[in-house]
Order: sequence, then C-alpha cells, then structure tokens
Amino acid sequence: QVEHTLFRVPRHRLDEASDVFANKFRPQTAEEGQSDDNPIVIEGCKSSEFESLLKYMYLSYPVVTLSTTITLSKKEWLDILKLSTAWKMDAVRLRTMNIRGLGVDPMLNQTI
Repeated sequence: QVEHTLFRVPRHRLDEASDVFANKFRPQTAEEGQSDDNPIVIEGCKSSEFESLLKYMYLSYPVVTLSTTITLSKKEWLDILKLSTAWKMDAVRLRTMNIRGLGVDPMLNQTI
C-alpha cells in the first residue's frame, strides 16, 4: 500500500531489481502482505510515482514471444528515476538516464 492506494502485484521483479527494496519492504510478520486487510505499507513515495515504476517494471518486459511497447510521459520517467535512485535499482536507473528530453545530466547524476 502506498498512501491510500492498495497495489496487488507480485513483488519478485521489484525484489530482483533492488536489494534495498527487498530488504526495506520485507514483510515483518507472516501475515503482512498476505491480504488486503494487512498490506505491506511503503512510505517515502506517492502512489502515482509507484504506479509509474510498476508500469515500467511489469509492462515493459516481453512475455515469451509477445512484444509489448509502452509509452511513458516525462513525469512518469522522472517518477521512475526518483524511485530507482532511492531504491538502488541500477539497471532501471541507467535505462531512465538514457531517455532523451528528461533534463537529466548523466555526468552529474541529477535532474536539471
């Protein structure tokens, strides 16, 4: 759950992309994250930012022989950059830094 929005997604891609995410948001009890009544609560980001990251993480991966193309807005790419930096998702962050037109200086590693 981020803010007041409940997200129901398998966490394996997020865990694989980031040890920080895997460790920081590890369920504290056996019941946490197993039902809508006892979600894992993620703090430090907005639900819209998390939704942008999920869109990238789960919709940009090709499935078997299907090719999926997604279009992300500049705001969504900046959301992804913010969270991938915070959670040390290096591969995601590198991909985001290579998007032209975001106003990101790869040499300075900051948004300009």
